[in-house]
Amino acid sequence: DLGLETAGFQTVVALDIEADCVASLKANQRARIGIPGSAHTFLGDTKILHADVADVGREDLIPKGAKRDWHPDLLAGGPPCQPWSSAGKQLGLHDPRGRLFEHFVRLAHQLQPRLILFENVRGLVTATGPKGEPGEALALVRSEFERIGYATVFALLPLLDIRRIPPLAVLR
Repeated sequence: DLGLETAGFQTVVALDIEADCVASLKANQRARIGIPGSAHTFLGDTKILHADVADVGREDLIPKGAKRDWHPDLLAGGPPCQPWSSAGKQLGLHDPRGRLFEHFVRLAHQLQPRLILFENVRGLVTATGPKGEPGEALALVRSEFERIGYATVFALLPLLDIRRIPPLAVLR
């Protein structure tokens, strides 16, 4: 969220099902961390929801006072990585969390953002799908976004060693 807000986006709603994650978001909001080059603070006017994405709809995500035809510039998020992670059991679509991307797609369809940023772990690239073939899960995710009218671009980003980044360099 901080990176996106530093890039000029404003977070309207942030949500998580995990109480500790919601508490962290709220603590960061209360800290009123300044956004470099802006009069805004991190998560300043953000509505923070402790909710299951399966129970959330468009009406929960639109800002107060928005017109009926409001659409966000960006929908950003990442369903749980444990189903795809090498640190997890790699159950993929057999793990109920592995199907949560479908709710992300549903929300994208309802909100019709200009852009979607869907992030996850490297394990999604080779994860098997319904036929048990490597790469099938990622192809399924991409096809679901394409089904609702979005072109998809996939990229693996290099891992950063945060210990090598000078303080505040991330904020510039």
